[in-house]
Amino acid sequence: RRQAIISRMRTWAPTSTSNPIAGIEAAIIDFRGDNKKVSIYVFGDDYQGDRSIDQAMAAIDNMNRPGMNGERLFRIHGVGFPGQFGTSNLPANAASFATFMRAVCAANGGTFVALSGRK
Repeated sequence: RRQAIISRMRTWAPTSTSNPIAGIEAAIIDFRGDNKKVSIYVFGDDYQGDRSIDQAMAAIDNMNRPGMNGERLFRIHGVGFPGQFGTSNLPANAASFATFMRAVCAANGGTFVALSGRK
């Protein structure tokens, strides 16, 4: 199954808005509950948000404030895919995604993992 996924990723050309902020905000709204801890996982390779990284961080921070115990209800994790599988080139949009998600994960108790794209 892993080989099938890797093979498919080499030729996958989806279209999207490449804005992880909208998905994070929607998940926080949709899954918010009293004292219910939730993990959000963001998978991507592109950041073309309509806000700067600082503005996006502030918006997420406003929605996912620490509670009385200092912990946030939402842990946000990220997985960054390389822009081009099989090469060591990292496009600027993938680097922007990694920069954004590293900051979001660090501020929200999560972990960011960047895949290399090499076999």
